[in-house]
Amino acid sequence: MGEKDKEFIEWNKLNIMANLLQAEDHLALITSRESLPSEHGACVIKHLSNVYGELMEASKHCNIAEPNNCDVYKTIAKEVGKLVLKFKREGFNDKSVHEVRKIRKEFEQVAGVDTNKCGLGGCQLNSFNKEDKLLAYFVIAEVLENPELYGFDKTIIHDFKKRVSDKQLDEMANELQKDLDKNGITSVDEALKDPIIKAEIYDLMYKDGNIKDLVGVLWAKYRHLPFSERLEKVWEDIHRPYDASTIEEMIREGIKLKPNPICVIAKEVKGKDKKEASEQCIMEGKVNPLQVYWFKRKHGEE
Repeated sequence: MGEKDKEFIEWNKLNIMANLLQAEDHLALITSRESLPSEHGACVIKHLSNVYGELMEASKHCNIAEPNNCDVYKTIAKEVGKLVLKFKREGFNDKSVHEVRKIRKEFEQVAGVDTNKCGLGGCQLNSFNKEDKLLAYFVIAEVLENPELYGFDKTIIHDFKKRVSDKQLDEMANELQKDLDKNGITSVDEALKDPIIKAEIYDLMYKDGNIKDLVGVLWAKYRHLPFSERLEKVWEDIHRPYDASTIEEMIREGIKLKPNPICVIAKEVKGKDKKEASEQCIMEGKVNPLQVYWFKRKHGEE
């Protein structure tokens, strides 16, 4: 019987840790701009209810397997139960993730786990524990959740989420947090209303190769405009197909056409290989706006 209790309590511990971490992951999406989306709130309640059930079960197995920890399991179960009732009654706010994390840290003492030792490339949940970067992560999470609300193209955000590593996300948060601190910004809502911070996020999102060059030149081209108009003009230039006459003139001058990198990514997301995607973009008139920009400048049109 004792061996079975030891086996069951290890399963209890694993399920408790997993559900606490998942609850934190959902709560990490909360912002000061609005309450947690309802579907994530429901998940938090589900995960914490599972934690409560596993703790109560562990409090029975522990009589034989871990008699010294029985009171601890019962105490933590009561804390989780109270927190579930509080969340149901009052909803969630930007302190909620800390309340769940406090319980997890308490439970780690019993489970013999220390997530602070997780340092392999800065995993996302562990990075949220670094208080100095917490706001930056919340700002990034909000942009990733609602890109179009802030003027970001959803195709590019989809590509960014697919390719970004935890290490890159950590580096991005470091850079963004410096600007948040420099400008005295203390909330997500304030950050995403600030044109300087939005421009910084914009630049950080497009730090790779030809996309960075493309966005950088176009961003500079419209520097005289207010942020919202500037963003609109850049997107317009990035996405527009050019008319046949412009492309024919460029071909006549011996310019080897390059595809619009944004167009290529959009087609790759839908399953095309890079070569086919590039050819289709050129046929659709979606060539690299930089080529068109410099071509028109050469002819005094820009």
